[in-house]
Amino acid sequence: MLRSALALSLMLAACSTPAEVAVDRGARTDLTRPPDLGAGADRGVPPISLPADEAPHEQAAAEWWYYTGNLTTKAGARYGFELVVFQLGVGAKHAYVAHFAVTDPAGARFVHEAKLSTAAQAKAAAGFDLDVEGWRVRGHAGKDQLSAAMPGFAIELALAATKPVVIQYGKGWMTIGSTQPFYYYSYTRMAVTGTLSVDGTPHEVTGEAWMDHQWGEMGYEHQGWDWFSLRLDDQSDVMLFSVRWKNATGFVGGTWVEPDGKATPLAGNDFSVEATGSWSSPHTKRKYPQGWRLKIPARELDVTVTPVLADQEVYKTIATPIYWEGLCNVTGTRGGKPLAGQAYVELTGYPEE
Repeated sequence: MLRSALALSLMLAACSTPAEVAVDRGARTDLTRPPDLGAGADRGVPPISLPADEAPHEQAAAEWWYYTGNLTTKAGARYGFELVVFQLGVGAKHAYVAHFAVTDPAGARFVHEAKLSTAAQAKAAAGFDLDVEGWRVRGHAGKDQLSAAMPGFAIELALAATKPVVIQYGKGWMTIGSTQPFYYYSYTRMAVTGTLSVDGTPHEVTGEAWMDHQWGEMGYEHQGWDWFSLRLDDQSDVMLFSVRWKNATGFVGGTWVEPDGKATPLAGNDFSVEATGSWSSPHTKRKYPQGWRLKIPARELDVTVTPVLADQEVYKTIATPIYWEGLCNVTGTRGGKPLAGQAYVELTGYPEE
């Protein structure tokens, strides 16, 4: 959801939040409303326009194209992956940072690297085409290609959306500590085919991915956020977030996506998230929540989100804060019937112990 960028490194550097985090719904009066925070038409905020807004926005203070997903080999081995490109800076001069990570549950390992480029990106005829020192993301209209390699793992993947684009927050933007809008749309289910190389051996893989594209301006008041993306086996999808403010309770919200792609914004009193444990990083001494109980009463959803590995911390970063981003299992019920799924969770702004 709200991903790390160069400007955010200052605001997240010194944090003091508890590791056991539950959504606090009582300290703000606007949490009964979906978090679109203002009437776009009244404020003159232009709406998201696709396909034009797939392309980089030169005047955005921060922008990113973000992919997370699960892959399965023909032999049944399961992996998670993250590939993101950040565009940082305003105007003609930009820096590009990319993060690539693979989760290997069977091998109990999480491998990640980062790259930086100041080279100008080629303008695609349509959509986007971003290359950061050989790691490439390109796409248009829900058909994307990803390519990246690091010691231990490499991917060559083709993605195709199986649901319509989701305009997040209902209107596609909100304000986050700034008077300027911050935009957000997603492809919550993309079918994945291609190759995953593991220690030099290529494997044909299939899977599903979630793609986020966000851009705009953010303020400096918040400490960080927790972000959840769930793909449930009944073909429903869920995005939830909780933003933690420095000196006050932040705000929460999300989106419920039906199997047919219909998206409904969620306000703070529509759901609850309760951390069930914690994990301390041996790399950075940060303490993160680990494991969550998630309930959406109106959807009769009651599930547990459990990381497949505790250590999925992205600490090899360039010009961005350290964060935790991990593949998780989802188990629980909907309407009293068993339900499972897969998720990615992102945790930013947690302090050293």
